[in-house]
Amino acid sequence: MTERDNVQESNHGYRSLFSQKRVVYAILGILTAGYLVHVLFMDSQGAVLSVFSDDAFYYFKIAKNITSGAGCTFDGIAPTNGFHPLWMLYNVLVYKLASGGLLTPLIVILVTGGLIAFASLVLIYRLVDRFVAPGLGSVAVVLALLPNLLTAMINGLETGLQILLVLLFVYFCYKERWLDPSVQGKRAILIGFFLGVVTLSRLDSVFLIASVLCLTLLAAVLRWVDLKTAVRRTVMICAGFALTMTPYLAWNRIVFGRFMPLSGRVKSSFPALRSPLNLKSDVRIGAMMIVVLIVLVVFVSVVRSYRDRDSKKTATSPLVMLAIASILHFTHIFLFMSWGVYWWHFVLYGITIALALPRSFYLVLESRRRLSCILQIAVILPLIVVTVYLRINEVQIKKRQHEGWMQAALWVREKTEPDAVIAILDAGLFGYYSERKVINLDGKANGHEYYRHLQKGDLTGYLKAADVDYIANVRVDYSAGFTKIIVRRPNRRSIVLKMMEEWEVYRGPPIPSRAPRFGKVPDSHFIIWRTLWSDSPDPPENF
Repeated sequence: MTERDNVQESNHGYRSLFSQKRVVYAILGILTAGYLVHVLFMDSQGAVLSVFSDDAFYYFKIAKNITSGAGCTFDGIAPTNGFHPLWMLYNVLVYKLASGGLLTPLIVILVTGGLIAFASLVLIYRLVDRFVAPGLGSVAVVLALLPNLLTAMINGLETGLQILLVLLFVYFCYKERWLDPSVQGKRAILIGFFLGVVTLSRLDSVFLIASVLCLTLLAAVLRWVDLKTAVRRTVMICAGFALTMTPYLAWNRIVFGRFMPLSGRVKSSFPALRSPLNLKSDVRIGAMMIVVLIVLVVFVSVVRSYRDRDSKKTATSPLVMLAIASILHFTHIFLFMSWGVYWWHFVLYGITIALALPRSFYLVLESRRRLSCILQIAVILPLIVVTVYLRINEVQIKKRQHEGWMQAALWVREKTEPDAVIAILDAGLFGYYSERKVINLDGKANGHEYYRHLQKGDLTGYLKAADVDYIANVRVDYSAGFTKIIVRRPNRRSIVLKMMEEWEVYRGPPIPSRAPRFGKVPDSHFIIWRTLWSDSPDPPENF
């Protein structure tokens, strides 16, 4: 008897008010309808500023440039491949069809995000309620409403599409038994093809196919299938994957000279280990999630193996597949990613936890229906309170921050020449709304020439060659009339741009300098300086 059969056989009235399908779907429908009404009829611009990540505007500006004939470029100076291809294709389609200024395409993408979120939440409910933990689908839904997943679904980035596709893949792993090591032929090719599509949605999803192949190898080592069958399955999965990925990789190689997009290269120290190997910024969030994930999946696996006396079913579980992919992903980030790791990079961990936690409850409380109902209430209600608090806090801070960036962009549009060139670290929203040539100092959406200058440490030389007129920043702390703009490089000393206070031409109102999850936010100002390279004196020694 398979895992699916065992779960469905145990689905015998194991339910509460929170797990009634119609109730859950009605609540999700109401939430989605409220979101769509707010976007379409009440405050579209406010929703754009409070929902979308700054990085999402890289997609929007590149898509706008592609459809207007300017080419695949963010700054209008150099071609770039600093994006995940599947979501970019969708954005290009939106800008091709919704030609109505700057806001109309964003409204379409906002609506798309809401529909993706609704589909993902319905799918995770069906997945858990049918295959993972009957009666506990509502727990998974509430876990998915936490910012780590919900915000990632609607932030304008590729992560919403990634979440939906990963959930679909896991659904078919349960329904069609895709992880069974004996699956061959067209089905194995289809598995590889589907994994390729998931990888095109976000490139670090490649660890999913690595995980599937690891399980196939494990099956051969433990002799659940013969070596010939395992090799044939591996070749077919890889063939399907290559069929999906080859056009994109060929385009990267032919146009940019590398298979990896620049946005990955500029942040990675591979093959050298990054230094120092520490947990900082949002990497700590990933570390905490990976620990929780491992504990849950190990618990589920041990209990399942003990009850069924069948390690094969445990080792080929979709939860184990997700856990291996998450561990490989975190290992890569910890060892090689020098900077630019954000919380939304860990959505795969969030999906795994949202499935493994209800499964853990189910295994413990399978025959205790009343206790299960009490537990659902005890878990769901506090999670809802935490979700509402975190969401309100995040929306308020992000909207206030982005309004400050928007004011600076509109000032540039009004006060500078149409051919003005500006350089800034967080360039997405500012570059989109300023409608100027904006160079991203992070290197996420630049060309190879920028990367080459960055590696040589000659950033100023690149900015001079690009005729940069202004430099901007949102984190400013003057000392003796100077401030620093830190441009990071993997495993190398950061480049420091020195700006003088007297060069200021614009200072915006106080805005949050970052968007923390808790606590008071220190205010900063959006500052724009005129570049006066030849007039720059040396800063004091303690600068």
